[in-house]
Formats: sequence, C-alpha cells, structure tokens
Amino acid sequence: SGNANTQSFLLARGWTSRLALPSILPPLRGDEMEKDLRHMQVYGNAVQSYQQQFYIQTNRMTMVQGENGTPSPLPAHSAANPPVVTSIPLPVRIDPEEEKRLFNLRKKIAAAEVLREQAEQEWVANQAHYVHMAALLREAQQKRKDTVAFLQKAVKTRASVTAQARLRLQMTR
Repeated sequence: SGNANTQSFLLARGWTSRLALPSILPPLRGDEMEKDLRHMQVYGNAVQSYQQQFYIQTNRMTMVQGENGTPSPLPAHSAANPPVVTSIPLPVRIDPEEEKRLFNLRKKIAAAEVLREQAEQEWVANQAHYVHMAALLREAQQKRKDTVAFLQKAVKTRASVTAQARLRLQMTR
C-alpha cells in the first residue's frame, strides 16, 4: 500500500513508468498503441474541423466582408443579406471497431424488434383464436345443457304418460 502510494506520487511528479515500477502502468501492446495513435489523430482532425466550423459561425460578417474589410466578391451576399452557413455535425470516427460493434448491435436490435413484432402478432392472433374458441365452447355447453334439460323433461313427460297408461290399464282390469 505504501509502495503503491509512493509510485503514484512519483508518477504524479512526472516520472515515467520505466522509472517507477511497471506494476502501476503496464506497458501497452502494439495494437493498443496503434489504436491510441489512431484515436489521437482522428481527435486532432476533428478538433481542427470543429475549430474551422466555429470560426465560420462566429465570424460571419468577417467572412462576408473579406479578410481586409473589402466587400465580398460575391454580389449575392451583402452586409444586409449574409450567406447562410449551416452548422453540419462532422462525422468523427474515433474507433472503427466500436462503430462496427455498434452497427452489429443495431442490426441485432432491429432483428430482435422484428421477432418481437412477429411474436406480438402471433400472440394477438392466438388470443383472438382463444376468445373465439371459448365462445364456441360456451355455446356448445349451453346447447348441451339445453339438450339435457329437454331430454330430462321429455323423459319425465314420457314417464308420466306411461304411468297414466298403466293406471288406466289397471283400472280397466
């Protein structure tokens, strides 16, 4: 712990990782250094482009009048009618691998969204089918109950008619 604090202090004072122990700052591999250099170059180019855009945006009148205060050579642009300079966000590609990963992730998200929509449509169709089949089942159950009630009434009536016929037969004997 004390050794690490000393090493951190030495690094903060400007000592390099060669002078301090390499356990604090492990050496970078070649591909990591290349990636960092690419990042720095792209970042430098982006900063320069943004500075140019910022200068154009903040100094429109200077751009209209020219550098030495002389009128602009373009007759369509005057002090009353300055040229419209739109601020266009510049594409900055700092990490192509990260962009590729994000592109693949966006593709996966789009594919998952398509699958989700299909599953949702299937679910809605299944739900509609279930509701329809449940209604048919209720109708069938009601018809069965009605049929059973009718048959029970018919059997009861038939039994009553048969009992009356037996009674008449017994009375005649």
